[in-house]
Amino acid sequence: MKNAVGLLPCALLFLPSRVQASSALPGFTGALTTPTAFSQAFQSGAAGVTRFQGQTRAFLNYGAWETGELTLSTAGTDLLVHAKYTLLAESPHTPALAVGGTGLFGRDASLYAVAGANLRVRDGGPQLRLAGGVATRGVLPPLFASAEVRVSRVAAFMAEWSRRINVGVRLHPTAQFRVMIGFVHHHAGLGVNYDVGL
Repeated sequence: MKNAVGLLPCALLFLPSRVQASSALPGFTGALTTPTAFSQAFQSGAAGVTRFQGQTRAFLNYGAWETGELTLSTAGTDLLVHAKYTLLAESPHTPALAVGGTGLFGRDASLYAVAGANLRVRDGGPQLRLAGGVATRGVLPPLFASAEVRVSRVAAFMAEWSRRINVGVRLHPTAQFRVMIGFVHHHAGLGVNYDVGL
């Protein structure tokens, strides 16, 4: 049984999935705990549950604008709000640029600006997504950055700088279902989410 569980991530590498913005552990689209410049697709949603930093969260992320998203999440009895608007879409010559706020209406709210782009060294090669941003102090650190390498249609490895280095893997066993496993500030984190039609 132990060997079968160990082979599951390898088997998932060969299942199909589409490239899109994916939810981070706090619920907004991003890497592990930091936002990227890419937003949830317009009029689409993702619902999920995560466990990290000693808290279990449930979230709903909705593409409320053509290039923006609104995320509601709960952690215990707290309702957390996140909003992001992509000001500039990615083009072949410019990165995407987004502004947003996380932890809105709470004590530790952060406002941020983030830029990001997708790079591919050669046709059919791994896709690399880079992002970097600045934020007001609060939930997010003043400077943050992330890199995500898509190694197959269903698996991506992530690393980010968010006061410390965090690492993880995002698996897409189906086009709608995603699993994220990571180490955030030296503690394990787990998230699952599913695309929902809203």
